[in-house]
Amino acid sequence: DHFTDATNKKISPRRMLDREFVNRFLAFFALGWEAYQELDSFLDEALKCIAKKTQAERDEIRDVFYDSLDAIRAQFKRYAFCKLDAYPKAKPINRVLFEVLTVSVARLSAERRERFKNNVNAFDSYRELFGANRPLTELVSTSTADKNRIRQRYEILERYLNEMTEG
Repeated sequence: DHFTDATNKKISPRRMLDREFVNRFLAFFALGWEAYQELDSFLDEALKCIAKKTQAERDEIRDVFYDSLDAIRAQFKRYAFCKLDAYPKAKPINRVLFEVLTVSVARLSAERRERFKNNVNAFDSYRELFGANRPLTELVSTSTADKNRIRQRYEILERYLNEMTEG
């Protein structure tokens, strides 16, 4: 329910696309973007890593994932995981944006996730990341497997979340 609510039921389980989204989260959350080399082997390595964890550790990852999805949904509503521009219509879910946003929010402490969730300026500040002369749109759209571009998008989201959760 957390996943389907956060993605506005736009990700169909019929072709197992929902599992790909969750696997991307698990890989980047468990291994970190620094370990990334190539997506398929990275996802495989992450699943092996997760399989070695205790049930309590897997439950904790699940709970942090759910909490992150809920915070993102509360903050961005139907625009969660969509590239934003000047047009008010919600765009399709972007899998790279889903990955970097969920992982970045999940890495916050529970207290900071709550601050993010309740920050009245978070959506407007997030929208600015996609404005003119801002690279986030490009970083989640083209050459998304380039390690330097992966690093850049994580750094952008980390700075954004630090600003939204200070205090």
